Amino acid sequence: MKKHLLNFILVCLLLNLNQSSNGQTTSDSVKVSFNKQYFTSYLKDTRDIIFSPLHWSATQWEVGSLVVLSDVLLSTQDLKIRNFALQNRSHFSDNFSKYVCEPWGSGEYSMATMALFYFGGLIYKNDRCKKTALLGAKALLITGGAVEVPKFLFQRHRPYIDNIPYQYNFDGPTLKIRDNSFPSGHATSSFAIAAIVASEYKEKPVVVIIAYALATLCGLSRINDDEHWASDVVGGAAFGWAMGKLIYNKNNWGVKQYHKPVI
Repeated sequence: MKKHLLNFILVCLLLNLNQSSNGQTTSDSVKVSFNKQYFTSYLKDTRDIIFSPLHWSATQWEVGSLVVLSDVLLSTQDLKIRNFALQNRSHFSDNFSKYVCEPWGSGEYSMATMALFYFGGLIYKNDRCKKTALLGAKALLITGGAVEVPKFLFQRHRPYIDNIPYQYNFDGPTLKIRDNSFPSGHATSSFAIAAIVASEYKEKPVVVIIAYALATLCGLSRINDDEHWASDVVGGAAFGWAMGKLIYNKNNWGVKQYHKPVI
């Protein structure tokens, strides 16, 4: 089931992408490959993520504060949302989560997708697909490490861990990580990759919709599985999206932007 679903999604995406970008290659001096500039960009992106708040504009601080406030308000409803999810949990929703949604956040589907994008780019001589693959892989790896920082600082209890679930059980920061519910790592990773794909192909609505739909389903699956509170998922989604956009927009790799500006 996993294999057939993944193949179907990949065929739809690759056919759609190649309709407008088949054969495109970069004319810039930096090539789309596993080169020195690509690996150096990992360090530069990590640096920019750490110091980005120092360079935020007033508007960015306002938006960031609004996101944090919204997530705090959502946390007041975490227990109700959890109870609703458990009451409506079914064999179908568990299987849908297990075979369709969860693997995107864990990296099983997402890294396989990026690998197929890369080899598809090699076969079709399509640097745009290769670029998307390498940026997606980088976003997944960087966010996978970065998300451990707030997990360490907050050390929030997962909803299933306590005999009497309570959404405000935080033990952090301590020197040993025992609880790591906030934010959701699956939501963070899936939205980081979605931001990369959607940014690169923003002139193709179907690609944007598929990318964010898969990320959203991945986040919802964590609530269905009782692995995370709803505010964990929303916080992770915002965190991952922001890092994906930063990695893409900073373009520390220095490769060509293929899409045309949307008017």
